[in-house]
Amino acid sequence: MKKLLGFVMMGVGVILLLVTASTFFYTKNANSKVSEVTENIDGINELSLESKAVNWTIVPTDDKELRVSITGEEVKDIFNVKRNSRKLEILTEQKGFRWFPSFFGDLKDREAVVYLPKNYTKDLNLSTVSGVLTLDGDFTFEDIDVEMVSGGFTNSGLLHAETVNVDSVSGKVELADITSDEVQADSVSGNIEFGYSDEQGDIQVDTVSGDVRVSAPKWNAHYNVDTLSGTITEQGSSVKAREYSNSIGDGDYQISISTLSGDITFE
Repeated sequence: MKKLLGFVMMGVGVILLLVTASTFFYTKNANSKVSEVTENIDGINELSLESKAVNWTIVPTDDKELRVSITGEEVKDIFNVKRNSRKLEILTEQKGFRWFPSFFGDLKDREAVVYLPKNYTKDLNLSTVSGVLTLDGDFTFEDIDVEMVSGGFTNSGLLHAETVNVDSVSGKVELADITSDEVQADSVSGNIEFGYSDEQGDIQVDTVSGDVRVSAPKWNAHYNVDTLSGTITEQGSSVKAREYSNSIGDGDYQISISTLSGDITFE
């Protein structure tokens, strides 16, 4: 049954990859495009960044306005900015016809830097095809939602969010020094690593192919984990089982981790 489920999930991942990549191959030119972005984010409750073949680095700033700059090939008028009273969207679109991302050459080296005011603590949505997402500095958000096809999501600095949700077809998720009440991650292919700066919260992870590692200085959880082809390691000791349940601390939070092919480690 789990093998069948794995094949189904991989099939869904392939379909999502093809559908998303098809929009990557050809997109029409959009209106209101700019090469740099400067926006006042007073009153904004949701910030969304969406891109194709762009690496994003988000850094905190003491400035009052959000600024975005980009370097690399074919970046003239690349940003499409959409705004209403509560939501700000910044999108990049590729002009004309392009082959599969492996043939993009220099386009893979496009780097966008977002200077995000420190007083912004609302929702952050990130969506990327073939790009790495990096939070470089200390941040506090309400909710973080990430969707990626062939990329990565990482941070350096303290990261606090009420909820973190990651949906990945192929990419590595590596978050450190986080505090969150609830973390969810779904992945077809790619390793997932969560390192907490304090007591962990609820965690739910489902992956077809990839290792899952969770570390925390203080544990307070009841967890259920299973792997069809992999090793379960708890505090340095291997567990000889495909399915395993246990409690650490008072067991107030729930952890559920499932992978078909990958190791599960608690540290």
